Amino acid sequence: MHCGLTLSSTNHIGINTKAPHMNIENYQLYVPESAQVGKPVGKIKANDEDLGVNADIKYTIINSEGANTFTISTDRDTREGVIGLKK
Repeated sequence: MHCGLTLSSTNHIGINTKAPHMNIENYQLYVPESAQVGKPVGKIKANDEDLGVNADIKYTIINSEGANTFTISTDRDTREGVIGLKK
């Protein structure tokens, strides 16, 4: 299955001048059949060179099939996207 992903950053206060970007253009994730639902199965990383809250990154799965199978959340400490298995 191929899943699409979008990145966004939110301008809270001030100027959000730099868009987030991925260091790797395409991530490949292999999920074993033994993976547990609700547990992390992978991580991705994007960078935003803005400062403070303007550097916050939100990861979203945009492919409907992928969104039905996986979850993604942002780790506040590492700013990585943590991919979990939904079903």
